[in-house]
Amino acid sequence: MDHDHQAVWEMIPWYLNGTLEDADQRRVAAHLNRCAACRAEVAEQRRLQAVIMDGTTADTHAAESWRTLQKHIRPGRDRRPILQRWASVWAAGAVAAACLAALVAMPVLRVAQGPNEFVTLTAPGDDAGELRILPAPGVERHEVLSVLEDFGLEVTEAPVITDLIRARPSASSPEEIAQALQDHPAIAFVTGGAAE
Repeated sequence: MDHDHQAVWEMIPWYLNGTLEDADQRRVAAHLNRCAACRAEVAEQRRLQAVIMDGTTADTHAAESWRTLQKHIRPGRDRRPILQRWASVWAAGAVAAACLAALVAMPVLRVAQGPNEFVTLTAPGDDAGELRILPAPGVERHEVLSVLEDFGLEVTEAPVITDLIRARPSASSPEEIAQALQDHPAIAFVTGGAAE
């Protein structure tokens, strides 16, 4: 369909009910003189309009339509082998059982983890003299651990998930080491060390 044909095709309902502007009314009429497809559409819409305006019902062959619909809704007995039909039932049951087991195990696992602790860098420490060290951005973990070893620190906790490292000086004053570490380029932040 060319652009003019498509535009006229879309105006046919308004052409038939007389709500088009005069220019569009003339445009559709002129197009109908040369287009058989649009003339057929106008004839079909006029017939439909007459049925609607007349109030008569259209013959739909309801019984036949109903049988056809039922065939699509209930296509017949499932002809898959019995094992295939039950496999999906078993799979759904297994998923439900796994979800139930996980739900039951959650409280048990949570208790086994111990208390839920969240410690910030500046929170008071459990251990007097313990330092909390945060590496500078871009510094590799092994580099920081090497720096801490050079300062004579014993690493007490260095989780892989977070960058925070806890360490304790073996001999020197924690405050002095904290100050020296703070000045080191591999270290972003140091806290702790004082008797708390």
